[in-house]
Amino acid sequence: MYLNIWGADQVTKQRILIISASGLIIFCLFISGQILYKNYWQERGYNRQTESIPGVRAVQVVTVNNAKVLRVSLHGVTDLRAVCWRLQDVAGVLPIQFLDQRNVALEEIWRKMQFAVQEGIAQGNFSDMAQEVRRIGLEAGCEVYLTMDQEGVYLLLSEQGAEDAQGAQLVDVISRQADGRYLPSQGGGPL
Repeated sequence: MYLNIWGADQVTKQRILIISASGLIIFCLFISGQILYKNYWQERGYNRQTESIPGVRAVQVVTVNNAKVLRVSLHGVTDLRAVCWRLQDVAGVLPIQFLDQRNVALEEIWRKMQFAVQEGIAQGNFSDMAQEVRRIGLEAGCEVYLTMDQEGVYLLLSEQGAEDAQGAQLVDVISRQADGRYLPSQGGGPL
């Protein structure tokens, strides 16, 4: 009896080739689906959910220090606390980082205010903190919107005309608990 070893070996090689090619195609389809899901449905879902929030220009999920972050571009905000509460519903467990329309003058005013803000949070003396922050803002000639709740202190500094496209605006949320819900805000405007 003669066995056709060469023919059986060819069939085995073809089967391995077909199985390998099928696995590679399935893997590529899986990766493509993940990319489409992230870029199309997830990102657009965040944008759809935030387009009705006043002052929110755009949102984007980015990776910062190997962690996902919801980066939110703001301009013309009038009620930062309300914006934050609505964004928390959208972000879920993702930390939020704001991009605002700050300038050097507003950053300098904010640096002067930080001592009063941090002291007020540490000592629980919020009335004195609010008075000092408003005094510094008034001396500098900018509008100060300062509110707080159990989660954080919400600070909004605006130059005259901030509601227009030209006005500068600095936004910051200082968490009262170290929960990492809000990352430090940055200048930078639209995404």
